Amino acid sequence: MTAPLTITVREAAERLAFPIATTERVARDLGLLIMAGNRKRIDPNDLPEIMNSCRSERKDRASTGARTPAFGSSATPDAGTVQQALGIAAKLKGRSRSTSRTATSAPVVPLSRVK
Repeated sequence: MTAPLTITVREAAERLAFPIATTERVARDLGLLIMAGNRKRIDPNDLPEIMNSCRSERKDRASTGARTPAFGSSATPDAGTVQQALGIAAKLKGRSRSTSRTATSAPVVPLSRVK
């Protein structure tokens, strides 16, 4: 007897050591799921492609652990001198200009407290 051309999703999952639902979803996403009526089958030659599509992407290390100089180790460009930074901070701390269209201010109406 010759080997079948396709295998069930369960058989594919067992060969890959994957959950059945994952195997079916990945095969469907890749267009490799063969559906005939209510039967779902997979070509065994497609198993390597299913497995490779489940591989995670390589991630670079967040930190190299290399020592950096104690002063000026920032990778950001130099923003200027300390005096420039202090000048900008003073401007930001100063009173902001009025954003209303008219320069006149409205009177403040005190509210009485109700007990």
